[in-house]
Amino acid sequence: MLVLETKKSIKNFSFLISIFLLYIIFMLGDSGAVLPGEETTTIMGAVWNKFHGNWYMCSDSSYLVRMYRMWNDNMYLPVLMPFVCGLPSVVVYLEELRTGNKRWILARCSFRRYYAAKIAANAVAAVLVSATAIVLYYVTLICFFDNVPFSHEEFPVIYYSITGVWTEDISTFSMWVICVRILKSIFCFFIYAVMNSSFCLCMAIWCRDTYAVFGGTIFVSYLQWRIFDELARKYANEGIEILGRIADIINPTFLQYAGTSGFYEDKQWLAIGIAAGIILINYSIVVLLSKKYYDVSQR
Repeated sequence: MLVLETKKSIKNFSFLISIFLLYIIFMLGDSGAVLPGEETTTIMGAVWNKFHGNWYMCSDSSYLVRMYRMWNDNMYLPVLMPFVCGLPSVVVYLEELRTGNKRWILARCSFRRYYAAKIAANAVAAVLVSATAIVLYYVTLICFFDNVPFSHEEFPVIYYSITGVWTEDISTFSMWVICVRILKSIFCFFIYAVMNSSFCLCMAIWCRDTYAVFGGTIFVSYLQWRIFDELARKYANEGIEILGRIADIINPTFLQYAGTSGFYEDKQWLAIGIAAGIILINYSIVVLLSKKYYDVSQR
């Protein structure tokens, strides 16, 4: 059942749409000061300017930094991530509701097996979408951004940006440490993807309508991002510490800063634990709502 549900999620057109959308969202992220005059643009804009020779080599132009900061300063990511990651599996579920296939499937398997497979397929599809989009994005960075050598004067800044350790001694630079940091960032992003896809599935079980599910998912995500943004602005302008703490906690992309800064500084496992708790809550709501709607006609 799990294999079948996973195949249904990745063998439909919405899976390709999700990969494309997430890749474009990555490309609309901040490029850093890679243009002459230390001006910034999007990754897509940076690629265009690099192709036309309008480029400034610096720490921000290193593809290693951009890999590590793949979700940095990206206003589209927290708003669209639930929709993008949940799209493949949720479309399959909504189609089964619309056509009445869900009733026939439940006649041939238990309620528990059906929803266990749905939940697992939801998580697997989210990770596969993220992994594929990340690979495409990293290939783009390697092709168009700079491979800054250890001997370059900007490399200590690159090393510090990724590892948090400042050193100018070339002999202490370690690509292994950098790779581990990037892999940790990818791991956190996978958890973030599942967290968002579980929320989208939760909305699908509750709303049961395509427009309400995806529209509601985007609206709730946008509302959370706006509240976080307002609190962060007030903290920056007025210096009220409690607002900064609340902003850190409700930040949609809090896993980006897990262990490095803000409320979750030196608390990476706490951030991951909270994300796992949110995933568990979302999937628990999926099961509870499913039982509520599981009427006699579906048995």
